[in-house]
Amino acid sequence: MAEYSDFFLDGANLQSSTAVYTTSALTTFAADGYYSDGLVVRRQVTGIGLLPVEDCPACGEFNCEKNITIQPVTASQCRINYKMNASLGAIKVTISGITQSSGRPIGISLRGTGDLTAAYNTFSSTGLSGIQDNVITATSNTVPSYFYVNGMRVCQGWTNGSAELPEYKYNPNTGLFAPTGTTSSFSYSNKMTTPSNGLPTTVGDIVTYIPKTTAALDTINVVAVYPCGGPTPTVNVGCPTALYDFQGNLSLTTEENNSDACDNGSIGGRKLVHGKVRGTVNGQFKNGDYIFETNVLGSGIYTELADGYWKSVRSNFPEATGGGANNFCSFKVTNNIISSVQACQ
Repeated sequence: MAEYSDFFLDGANLQSSTAVYTTSALTTFAADGYYSDGLVVRRQVTGIGLLPVEDCPACGEFNCEKNITIQPVTASQCRINYKMNASLGAIKVTISGITQSSGRPIGISLRGTGDLTAAYNTFSSTGLSGIQDNVITATSNTVPSYFYVNGMRVCQGWTNGSAELPEYKYNPNTGLFAPTGTTSSFSYSNKMTTPSNGLPTTVGDIVTYIPKTTAALDTINVVAVYPCGGPTPTVNVGCPTALYDFQGNLSLTTEENNSDACDNGSIGGRKLVHGKVRGTVNGQFKNGDYIFETNVLGSGIYTELADGYWKSVRSNFPEATGGGANNFCSFKVTNNIISSVQACQ
């Protein structure tokens, strides 16, 4: 198991050094073994010094409890693997600062291991997005998806459609993302689908919830691509946490529109799960919030609610106003995101 200690180098960093020492005068070699600065790993051997840099997949992996936020200052690709704990529930991913003054584009790739979703690129927003169904996404989830604000500042690489970007990884010794010395080529073609001219300034943060249904210590592998450097949006990936769940009511089947959902006479008890985005009160769903269901309250095991129009009770949907004596409402679900909340008449 790795241990943290103070050592001294005869170069600017571990990658450029020839040996590791235990004294600032560089007179005493450190013991044989493997050394890492959080970016690279090298083996030291008596009489030789440091051997060439080796691959170190674990160097980019950090427990989610460290609450590391990706916040670069230059055009780059930032990579980090967030190792989840054994808790069940949902992993909240938040991208902030897309609409900041003179904002720049961000590309994001979220890949899960083990029992987690293999790839994910669908978000809602804390503010009004101006996007149909409140779903912010791009065509493919297997390559970075690019999001940006209308009127953003662009750079030559973005205009060209692709660029070579230096790789940055998190250095636990400095608490910053630092260059590893490698570069990769990125295409910027997988842009958000609508609106193609960018998000409105009212969009706020964009948010997604990724269910975690087992105790496996799986990881979320994140690549954040910054084509133009700062000022840049930030990315935060949380640990799995329990969302608010309760005994609610839904129609037994989905319909093709709000009117048909309201006309659906069949409604029954369903255990609902509330992932708050715009809503602030537990069990009070708003447009843009996430909705899941569960078989057992308090289990932390959440499943998707099918896409389509649903009927429910207005008491759980405060935006369903104007229904008079009718206590029911309808709403649409797309990728677990709520939209089109209306009171039944």
